[in-house]
Amino acid sequence: MIGRMMDSRTSKSARVANAEVAGAIGARATTRKRVLVVNCYFPELRQPVKLTHEVPNALVPVMLAGAFSQRFCDVRIHNEVSHGFLEVFRPQLLEWPDVVVLTGLTDTFDRMLHITAYVRSANPRVIVIAGGYPVRSFPRYAQKFFDYACLGDIEELRDVIAEALGEDHVDHDMIPRYDLADWIGKRIAYVESSRNCNFRCSFCTLTGEGHAYTKQSLEYLRRQIVGLGRREILLFVDNQFHGGDRQFFLDRLALLRELRTQGYFRFWSGFATDAFFWNDEDVALARESGCFSLLVGVESFDDTWLHRVNKAQNNRYPQVQLIERSLDAGILFQYGLVFDPTERSVADMRRELEFVLDTPEVPLPNFIFNAIPFPGTPFFHDRHAKGLLLPGVKARDLEGSTLTMRPID
Repeated sequence: MIGRMMDSRTSKSARVANAEVAGAIGARATTRKRVLVVNCYFPELRQPVKLTHEVPNALVPVMLAGAFSQRFCDVRIHNEVSHGFLEVFRPQLLEWPDVVVLTGLTDTFDRMLHITAYVRSANPRVIVIAGGYPVRSFPRYAQKFFDYACLGDIEELRDVIAEALGEDHVDHDMIPRYDLADWIGKRIAYVESSRNCNFRCSFCTLTGEGHAYTKQSLEYLRRQIVGLGRREILLFVDNQFHGGDRQFFLDRLALLRELRTQGYFRFWSGFATDAFFWNDEDVALARESGCFSLLVGVESFDDTWLHRVNKAQNNRYPQVQLIERSLDAGILFQYGLVFDPTERSVADMRRELEFVLDTPEVPLPNFIFNAIPFPGTPFFHDRHAKGLLLPGVKARDLEGSTLTMRPID
């Protein structure tokens, strides 16, 4: 996500790194602008691949595009997950935009630098706005490279547009531009009803940023779903669908039951923690509203490690019992395993895999990856203080497949 400038108390000249760009802003304020929103992606293979069937996929660039006035802006989106590297597959777009908006996950910071260099080589007067997890992970460093390095949520992009282009170029309603998202097909669509999380796992970027769980209005959720038209599946990109407000959870389920009855979708899925399954009634109501699958933050079946990383919600009830509750209700239980090589041996990892294989109630994990020392998190500060980060670790290595910390064996 993207939005707030580095500091609301900072002067405009401090926020705009390129003085020449700053001088040109006023002169171009009344003209129609060409805007390119890029969802950056750095594949683990380091190859220019296109993941055309990737699920889940990006929603943030669709929402960012909605901040620009359609009357005064021509907007395009390049999603590198589905479209591949911008300079390889759509090089004609490099010199096209007046404004480039960059977003992505933490490991895409280096990719943001690549794209900035490409578009500035093609057009030195282009305005580059960058935000999301990468910029929030390296806020001071990011100021060196982007005209606007943003720290807030997507809605604050409106303030940046007003300052850089003029108020006429802002669409304050920020209706998501699904019409520009060719990777969102006719079957699966993406929506958002909340942000952040009410838990504080030490390795999570959300913990590092410290933002509270926030709720979107039910009317905004209704507008998203109705605006999408009829789809087979809705996929909620909420960081944590259940949240800490049970009434809000129940209100969303009621809305989903209503819209499902009206034929807007058949099923829905999302991201959750073990807390989703603490209450039998919640699970039954979710299934009744169309929930057929959830990706759950299991991370590990090792209670000791879960306690060390402050994932206490996974220790409240036996995890196998909660998995059975999900499957008995007809909800597919999906999850991943995280191995922390700084505290867990190869023998520990083998035992965990054998537990999964020997427990028929537990489905196989969707993925297995290394714990990631995301900058700003308690996990990062602890491992850094202990000298456990490997030499030469780069932002692009923070994707779970590359070893970034010293293993104990």
